[in-house]
Amino acid sequence: MWLSGQSSIYYFTVVIGFIIISMFIKMKKVYIISKFQYSNNLFYLLYLFYFIITVYLIFIRGGIDLRAVSLEEIYSLRSEQNIDGINGYLLNWSAKVFCPFFIAFYLYKKKYSLVILTVFLQLIMFLSYGYKAYLFSVIMLAFVLIGKRKNNFEKNFSLGVSFSIITSYIVYVLFTSTTLINTIAFRLIFVPVQIQYQYFDYFSKFEKMNFSQSIIGKLFNVEDDYHQPISFVISMYYQGVISNSNTGIFSDAFANGGFVLMIIYSMIVGCIFYVIDIVTFKIPVVYTVSALSYLMFVLNDNSLLTSLLTGGLALMIILLFLFNSNIKNTEEN
Repeated sequence: MWLSGQSSIYYFTVVIGFIIISMFIKMKKVYIISKFQYSNNLFYLLYLFYFIITVYLIFIRGGIDLRAVSLEEIYSLRSEQNIDGINGYLLNWSAKVFCPFFIAFYLYKKKYSLVILTVFLQLIMFLSYGYKAYLFSVIMLAFVLIGKRKNNFEKNFSLGVSFSIITSYIVYVLFTSTTLINTIAFRLIFVPVQIQYQYFDYFSKFEKMNFSQSIIGKLFNVEDDYHQPISFVISMYYQGVISNSNTGIFSDAFANGGFVLMIIYSMIVGCIFYVIDIVTFKIPVVYTVSALSYLMFVLNDNSLLTSLLTGGLALMIILLFLFNSNIKNTEEN
């Protein structure tokens, strides 16, 4: 097996990375208190901006395409898309940041009409672009809300995922349908782990990227020895086809700087989670976790810099800070 031998070193480094992240999260908090209490009008303006860009993105795609609900044709729909530049940022921010944030925010405010409108816009985005992740983000958010409201979130989440995997396997055995097992067990759990080890295996043999394909490399004119997106290189090397084998923060760190960079990235991620804690201290935890629920999967499938910028994690932190500042000082968490 090509994962034997040194693969355990990568695994143990990931474990150390999670321990480091946990240490940062457990540090004593120095809360950031804004001198301003942002009014609801600001959030209405932000929502109007979200609404406008979402309608714009749906319009430039051509509106609803029923191929999105066809298992055979959905990939042909996605292959036709050519969204890049600022539109690429807007697409990610609309579906992965603004949508979950406003669902959480207006649930807290009990503005259920805006919650329904937001879910509806996300559904239209799915039907226009065919990305199952857009649909999954709403389902994931609802799952987190239910789990947090009933307490024991960690237990409920683990049981829910286990139940989903078992159910998908039973459906596969009884009805020979691979839809659920491919979506839940395979795509959600197996594929991200497999790709992480592929990155580790590949960059154990070949030259590291040294940030050549990131904004850091562009700023310092680092030469790119691969001349095409590394996700394409990995998929071609291991699968023999060109596909987008994106990976998470740890394997991306190894690809750029080895084990040392994995430890450094762990400290950076720990700092990010620490910042999230200190800018959301007034927000009930259920709404903070709900807003961030899908972005945690973005971290698992993208590099750190991509998650912060293109993925919208930095934008979400700003929105949560504004949310926190909107809550009156007399309100309890």
